[in-house]
Amino acid sequence: MRTAKSVMHRFMRLIMPAFILLGVIRCSEHPSAPGSPNGGGPTLPLVVSHPLVPPETMATGLAGSVSPVAFVSLPPGSLAGVASVRIRNLTAGGSTTLPIPIVDGGFDPVAVPASAGDTLQLIFLDGSGDVREVYALVPLKRPPVVVRTTPVNGRTDVALSARPVVVFSEPIDPATPPVGMRLFSGESLVPARVELREPWLAQLAPASALEPDRTYRMEITQEIRASDGVPLEAPLTVKFTTQGEAEVGAVIGIVVERSGSNPEGLFQVNVGAWGPYFIGAGGPSYLSGLPSGDHLVSLLGPPNCTVETGPQPVTLPDAKPTRDTVVVTFSTSCVARLGTVRISAPTSGPIPSSARFIVMYEHFGYWDYGGIADPLGAVAPNGTLIARLPASSFSGADPYWHYFRLTELPENCSVQSFREPWFAIEAGDTLELEFAVAC
Repeated sequence: MRTAKSVMHRFMRLIMPAFILLGVIRCSEHPSAPGSPNGGGPTLPLVVSHPLVPPETMATGLAGSVSPVAFVSLPPGSLAGVASVRIRNLTAGGSTTLPIPIVDGGFDPVAVPASAGDTLQLIFLDGSGDVREVYALVPLKRPPVVVRTTPVNGRTDVALSARPVVVFSEPIDPATPPVGMRLFSGESLVPARVELREPWLAQLAPASALEPDRTYRMEITQEIRASDGVPLEAPLTVKFTTQGEAEVGAVIGIVVERSGSNPEGLFQVNVGAWGPYFIGAGGPSYLSGLPSGDHLVSLLGPPNCTVETGPQPVTLPDAKPTRDTVVVTFSTSCVARLGTVRISAPTSGPIPSSARFIVMYEHFGYWDYGGIADPLGAVAPNGTLIARLPASSFSGADPYWHYFRLTELPENCSVQSFREPWFAIEAGDTLELEFAVAC
């Protein structure tokens, strides 16, 4: 069993969009120009979206009850020697985000509550502890752009198992990547499907392994639109070349058939002594660089998934021709990841024994910031409420942190000791919360 304090501590280390006070910040009362470091210097190519709300709230008329957010990102290669960044909305006040890791000199989109015209402060920290401040304005309107691609344009050693990835500056309309992302070999269209792995991250999965020593062209068009219908600012073409035939080795395709709840996280594949390789559900996912011969292929699922197919023996042919790919299929069954919350209300002072407090509950995710609260249940004075709720996750579609409030208290009563409303719920764990009420 995990206490609220320990769960909160672990949670605050894990998620990026949550908020916590930064210990020491060198703030300026007169920020530099947007996107430039405090005190001058070159401008960083920060990408800040205009304020967004979940698209479904626009159709239901609930947009006014949901706080808008801006998505902040930085293309790779923009910074050197910087370890992390924190972001704070100076206009709205409040706390900073937890440290956001800088990977390859940039970072993928991070949601920050903000309105048009707000000033955001970004505090960059390098490995020696030096701090650098950068400021950016939240625009009234800005089209989405491509933040990064994998592989990068011009790469010449791409594995045959590659699944090209495109990261956009904000969440994308899920219907548009399948028509706006295409892969070509010369003038021939390569059969592939497009999957939205996060609201802003699309992955292109070729129907078969790529050919060795072949140049491919990925086209990203303005048919791709943001969640609010704004088209991509400009089309983009990414060219890359696969490994030469001598580097390829045998190729194997792994298919993960799933039933039940959508699995969260990745599956682990081992091919004999080679691995682990990490793949998503569906497929086939192609693995190259393997030696020909006899191997035993095994699959290990995330904690909420059971792999129903045991290890399978395969014989991988010689790498020539590589199109003779062996495909192995595994069946899996996944269940919803749930945790338990146990809420108590120790109460002092005069109050009728028939009184009941109502616990209100909201869950928050990339496209689910709250604004709509539902009653979780009633708790009696000095009583306890136990409920099962979705576990915290990093999926863009699932809630990853939770907010609780105690309501319908008599006029002579107030909550005395509940200070931290944001919590993670670990799968299979119990989160203990206590609302101390004085009447």
